Amino acid sequence: TGGGIILKEENRNALSNKGITILLDTPLEILFKYLKKETLKNRPLLKEPVTLGRLQKIWTHRKKHYFACADIVIKTKNKSLDNITLEIINKLEQYNGNTIS
Repeated sequence: TGGGIILKEENRNALSNKGITILLDTPLEILFKYLKKETLKNRPLLKEPVTLGRLQKIWTHRKKHYFACADIVIKTKNKSLDNITLEIINKLEQYNGNTIS
């Protein structure tokens, strides 16, 4: 999701009731490194300078909502993109009780 979508109850209800929601649980330090490299013009809450403290404050305020809406949580620390993708596929198979070809 983007912006503050997770902050509105109607949006959280939609996330919880429409399809499957997957949370990629990534350490803030990794997100911070990524965000420092990204153009932040489309992220109004992360105007320059981006600090780890600012990111922590935003996450602390929102994380309970993200975890509450997530059907599946994938921890991404020290995992390659391929491994994360395979884990998502496996978790979806388990969630749906079948095999995805």
